[in-house]
Amino acid sequence: MWHEGTMHYVHILVCEDVQGAQPTPEHQAAHLCGKGHEGCVTKGHLSWKTRIQNKADELVHGTRARGERNGHAKLTEAEAREILDLRGKFTSRQIAKEYSVTRTTVADIHTGRTWSWLIFG
Repeated sequence: MWHEGTMHYVHILVCEDVQGAQPTPEHQAAHLCGKGHEGCVTKGHLSWKTRIQNKADELVHGTRARGERNGHAKLTEAEAREILDLRGKFTSRQIAKEYSVTRTTVADIHTGRTWSWLIFG
């Protein structure tokens, strides 16, 4: 919205109204309800959090676009699990060919660079 001649995000203005000024430049207005993506600006749902805290909340709320929910994903979670299970049984080249992905994609899954929650829980 436009406020005093400049563009502002409403959730930030509401957070400032309820919680006071942004504590540091690293703090973000965080949605405790997990519905920020739906445009929630309810006063009781907003607080200041760091980016890391805000990203952690995405996991709790189930709103992080990871795995097949990521628009760039080429594999399903089931396929990523299969690729993990094939480690040491076939070469990365063979696995990549079978799933129509690159060897780098296979290596990233095997090392936990991508789909890491499948390995590390």
